[in-house]
Amino acid sequence: MPIDFGIHLSDSIHNHLPQAYNNIRRDLYLILLTQDKPYRLYIGDSEVELAPHTLAYINPNVATRFVPQGDAHMHILYFTADFYAQTSRDTFFLTQSPLFKENINLFQLSEEGILYSTNLINLLYNIRDKYKEKIYQDLLHNLLEQILLLGMIYNPHHIEYIHSENSEEFLSRYFEKLLEQHLAKEKSVKFYADMLQVSSRKLTAATRQALGKTPKEIILEHITQEAKRKLINTQKSIKEIAYALGYKDENNFSSLFTKEVGCSPKIYRRRNQYPPKD
Repeated sequence: MPIDFGIHLSDSIHNHLPQAYNNIRRDLYLILLTQDKPYRLYIGDSEVELAPHTLAYINPNVATRFVPQGDAHMHILYFTADFYAQTSRDTFFLTQSPLFKENINLFQLSEEGILYSTNLINLLYNIRDKYKEKIYQDLLHNLLEQILLLGMIYNPHHIEYIHSENSEEFLSRYFEKLLEQHLAKEKSVKFYADMLQVSSRKLTAATRQALGKTPKEIILEHITQEAKRKLINTQKSIKEIAYALGYKDENNFSSLFTKEVGCSPKIYRRRNQYPPKD
């Protein structure tokens, strides 16, 4: 049976990839996440020790061999190019991003990165055995993309890729992922442009081409969508929702929401509760 995707703990990887203690198949992209202890493996002929809470991306063209290590564990995620590349943009990412240019790229995760990557890994485990079902394929692709983008956030050479040809869609996706992490505290276009190491003008041009919207419009859309979700699905007060979205003044939040949605948060909640209370 062809192996095109999987995620397993290192102590059971040989059950799923029998060659793991020899050499991993060379058409598999590997993403590794160590836990709270270091882990040793061989990349080509070189022994490499990964520090705790390290995220590693391994080129599919290099031989990789794992070594059993008692109580040291790590997560091993693997996939083929054919499995991930649903579009030409996906193919461009795999072949041109700096993550897989070297034999191995290592990134020490921050506390925020540990939490974020752990959540992604847990979701991947939850759907690991269902990925052949159509309903889970888009979700799986999205999770893989997020783990790849997480590596780009930590990669000091990501700027070379952002400035490369046909990068507008990637830059726009990257911008939206940063929004998910920082929106509650940061709402200025300049903040995100600075994080991406591009000008506000370049970011605007990229999102206009890829998404048909300006960064400011996307920021406002994310704010209102998250506000709508909280208004409908939680019992939090409007003041609490405003604070969670980074607004200390409830009136400022309500004014923005009313301008963007066409009614106040209070009216929106009443109209969209089930059953409606109008």
